[in-house]
Formats: sequence, C-alpha cells, structure tokens
Amino acid sequence: MLFVNKLKVLTLMTCLMLVGQGFAVEKWTDEAVKPGQDGDYYIINNEKELAWIALNTMNKESTYKIKLNADLDLKGKLWLPIGAGHGGNGFKGEFIGQGHSIKNLYIKSDELLSAYNDNCLAQNLGFFGINGGGTIKDFYLENVDIYATNSHINGCGNEISVGGLLGWKTASASTIENVVVSGKIYTSGKAQGVGGLVGNAHSSVIKNSVSKVNITADGDSAFVGGLVGLVKNNTVEIDSCVYAGETLVSNGNDGAIGAVAGRVYKSNANANMNEVYYDVDLFGEEPVGVVGPKGQGGKTTGEASPVPDLNNEEVVCMLNKGTLDANGECDKQEPWSVGGQNISWNGSDGFKVTF
Repeated sequence: MLFVNKLKVLTLMTCLMLVGQGFAVEKWTDEAVKPGQDGDYYIINNEKELAWIALNTMNKESTYKIKLNADLDLKGKLWLPIGAGHGGNGFKGEFIGQGHSIKNLYIKSDELLSAYNDNCLAQNLGFFGINGGGTIKDFYLENVDIYATNSHINGCGNEISVGGLLGWKTASASTIENVVVSGKIYTSGKAQGVGGLVGNAHSSVIKNSVSKVNITADGDSAFVGGLVGLVKNNTVEIDSCVYAGETLVSNGNDGAIGAVAGRVYKSNANANMNEVYYDVDLFGEEPVGVVGPKGQGGKTTGEASPVPDLNNEEVVCMLNKGTLDANGECDKQEPWSVGGQNISWNGSDGFKVTF
C-alpha cells in the first residue's frame, strides 16, 4: 500500500452511499433546460441549464461554446459528466467559467449505470468525462465527491480514468487554465489513472491551476497523481500549478503515487513541468514520488518543488513568473498572491480562492 498524508493519519474512505432498492436515481439531467445564447455562446445561469449541456454532449463529440454566468450548487445530486462516454473526442469546445464556482458535484459509477443503462458512461469520470480539444478555464470546482470502479465498464475497455475536473484528455491538443478543484475521490478495481485535475492526460497544457483533492485508490495498477493520474501520450505541459491536498493513496500492487503525476507512461510521453509546487510535508525533500515511474521510455522535463510554506512571497513570485527585488517584493502580482494564512489564487472578474 502506498500512501502519503500531510497529517500522518490515513482516513479510511468507504463507499457506503447506496441507493435504496426500488428507488430511481435522482439526477440532474431529469431537470435539464436548454440555456439561452449570446451569439455563439450558451449562457449558463442555473444548474438545470448546465445539465442540458451534459445531456446533449453524452456519447457524442461537441464543439459547444459555453459561458458560466452564475455560481452553481449541484447539491450532491448525481452528475452526468460533460462529454461522457467511451472513445471519440467528447467535449472539444470552450467552457469559460468567468470566475464563478460550481460546488458539491457528486458522481458514483454504479448510479450512472443504473440511471442511464450504459456501462461506458462509467469509464471516464469527472466534471468533464472526455475532452478532445478547445479550452476549459476560469472557475472553481468546489467539494467534488466522486466514487468510481472499473467493475462497471464491461465491454468498454479495462481502465478507468477519473479526475476532479476531467477523466480522459485525448490526444487532440487543448488548454486547461485558471481552474481550482477541491474535494475527494475514491476508486476501486484494477487499472486506474486518477488525478486531482485530470485522470488520464494526452497532449495538453495545464496552467495556473490548483488541486486540493484527496484521493484513495484501491486495487492493482492504480496510478494516483495530485494533478494528473497518468501522462499517457505526447507532452503534457504543467505550468504554474500547485498540489495543495493532504492525502494520496494507492492500495494494491503495481501502482504508484506522485504529487504531480502517478505515472508517465508510453515512450513518447513527457510530463513537462515549470514552476510546480507542493507541500514538503506530503512527500519530503526528496523528489522520489513527485512523478511516479516512467514506463516504456516516458520522460519528465523540469521539476516540481517541495516547499515548507506555499504561502510566501518567493513561491508566489515564482508562480507568477516574476522577479524579487532587494526588498523581497515581486514585480508581478497576478494571478497568485500571499493570503492572510494561505496562498491565494486570483482569477478573472475578482474571483479569488484562498487555501
């Protein structure tokens, strides 16, 4: 069993949230309402309109352009990932959060199967299921609660990809920017890529983003990363990002954990890191375990840095790609800043998250 816990206490997370027999699963897509448009963009003002996007991107490729226009609360009701399904490019449009938050996302794979009678919907799980291009940016995904197992994906492959933001990022290039995710993920079964932001990542850029997601994965060959579970193919650029969670666990054999990524997989895979930080209490000073084992010739470039305190001017300045002067002041003040007690991330339209 591999685990790291900033508090040195392993809390056992159990999957006891069972749906009573004879009762239908309560899900957001039952209430879906088509949102209005402003030019090419769908404008999301409430949870029902967001559910319409999820319902209409299920098992298909979509180039929708979406702007979030309000803070939303998903209230622990079953969420169908945007771009849910198996294969293809899923969602490959634009999702612009405009500095808003979406809280209390809840996903449980057996409930998805019961609600939609489609095993493949349980393979790639997160707020987004599959992303195959485009842009996702500028929002806070607060208090995600995800339970997944690969026992529900018969006929859809043998690996699950689970992330707080996104399950599977395909080989088509895309950008994830200015996204913060907090909460917890529990998974089980053999063959998993589980990450705080992205479960399984191919060609992509992830920048100015934070994971504060605690993860426990039970089963063999479970690769757990604070930011990305598996860097599978091609280059994944991870730039000015922070893992600020407290617990990463991979139970079973042949798995691995890393504050950045659980594993860099195929021969052409590269985790390219620039100004990436995590709490030194999580892994210690040594770089072992920051990125899990490299398979089939995969590589890493750059490095992630353990620091005793994320909330200090030097770290914040490096995240902002600035320079400290002789007085210890940085010439760049955004998007990161020193908070009263914890590091803060400042997004668009006055959006600010403090850890």
